[in-house]
Amino acid sequence: MVTILHDLLFLLKFYQFNRKYRFYTEIETGTVKNEP
Repeated sequence: MVTILHDLLFLLKFYQFNRKYRFYTEIETGTVKNEP
C-alpha cells in the first residue's frame, strides 16, 4: 500500500514538473497553448 502511494506521489511530481517544463519551453519558442 505504501509503495503504491509512493509511486503515485512520484508520478504526480513528475507530471507537474513535466507540465512546468513544457510550459516554459513553449514560452521560449512562442507557442504557448491554453491546456488544462
